[in-house]
Amino acid sequence: MSSMKQWMEPGMRTPFCSVRRYSRLCYALCRGHIALPRLQFTTFDGPDFTFDGKNLSVTSMTSMYHSVYREMTRILDRDLLFGAGDAVLQHLKNPEDVVDHPHKHVIGRGVLVSEMQAAWNPVKFMMDDEKLCKKYFSIDSSGNPLPRKEAWEEYLWQVEEFKEHLYFLLHQIPGMPKRGSEEIRAKIVDTSFRGRNIMYLFHRLACIGDYSKSSRNSEAVLRRFQASVASISAWAIDRVLAPEDVDPHHHCYLLSSMGQRWTSERLSRILQKLTAKHLPGKISLNMSSLRHILPGIAEHYQISNILSPRNDDVLHAQLGHSQETGDRMYARAHQDHPQLTNSMAHRTMSFCDLWQELLGFGGDVPDEKAALSLQASMERSLAKLNYTISSIAQALLPSIAAPPEVLPRLRQPLKEQDQAEERPLKRTRVIASAGDLDDLDSQEDMAGLTFHPDKGFSEE
Repeated sequence: MSSMKQWMEPGMRTPFCSVRRYSRLCYALCRGHIALPRLQFTTFDGPDFTFDGKNLSVTSMTSMYHSVYREMTRILDRDLLFGAGDAVLQHLKNPEDVVDHPHKHVIGRGVLVSEMQAAWNPVKFMMDDEKLCKKYFSIDSSGNPLPRKEAWEEYLWQVEEFKEHLYFLLHQIPGMPKRGSEEIRAKIVDTSFRGRNIMYLFHRLACIGDYSKSSRNSEAVLRRFQASVASISAWAIDRVLAPEDVDPHHHCYLLSSMGQRWTSERLSRILQKLTAKHLPGKISLNMSSLRHILPGIAEHYQISNILSPRNDDVLHAQLGHSQETGDRMYARAHQDHPQLTNSMAHRTMSFCDLWQELLGFGGDVPDEKAALSLQASMERSLAKLNYTISSIAQALLPSIAAPPEVLPRLRQPLKEQDQAEERPLKRTRVIASAGDLDDLDSQEDMAGLTFHPDKGFSEE
């Protein structure tokens, strides 16, 4: 460091040169160390793994997701909807009946916003209930209800707690976890400066990311929240919070609360808080850790191998360009997503379906027992692929057409007194394949062969 001091001082060299010198110094210090993988599964076909020395398992991760889901639905049903059932709330449409026009850019329009037409039913339920009405409203001299500031602030804090649980699941369950800078930009409505990226794609609610990814989201809870609570919380924000504390565009973004958009740092804090609460040993995982662990789990269960590989090279060859060029440039509009092709979108949806099925979120109602059973069955199928040298040899050697007296010699080391006279046979065992042994009729034929490095086997 003392010899490189002049490269580190400001004003002495350009920042680029300083960074290059610092990189060389770091490389010189660490190039002699072996970097083992941060994520290591204990066995080839088991759920247990270690990450940065912490003991975890796919089973505990699955149980954590379902525990967070139960807490989220409890907050929604008890604290935000006050136990109001479907008789009070309007039923949501089936995904097949939802009509979305993602190609049309209309300011203020969004598929989730269109489901807020029944959002005031819970408010009517609150005003009809005497206890809830006294808690959240006061009556002025003219008989008009006025919102109570303290009660509605408490309601907004409960909305924030619900959205933290919702984000925790949306970050990990729909597909592989996204970057924080991408997630904070998820919008539910079209604005004058940017289009929405939450829309219905192939009859499923999807979030189109900025990094050429699309994923299926948890539809039922998110849509139920939007159709019943989102408008009420936006109305309460305008009534009880100071205007200078409210971002005028907060309602356009999915991840916002108390009138403010969330930051990437807050997203990581949410992940750390909920993982420490629900994982055994209070292990805390941030966004970077989960972006290491979840792809490792998907690779461990070989989810991507289930998808059929793309085989359209002839198609692009006939058009006179490569597959990458065809995906990026041809048959596309000016403002289309640069790599969101039809085949990629379908393959991504298929992968997301398999991933959610593995974690027990494949249906409308999550099933933890079904997830654990599926993981166990997949582990048993992986165990069948875990061949050992002994099992391969045991399956291979009986099929070799060699005299019975030769097979024991192939399975056991040669005796010292036989090494001199059996040396050609020893070389045959190492070099020859099973097909070579099939062509030999007797032990005398093998003993009559001599191995030459340049010519191979030949008779003396």
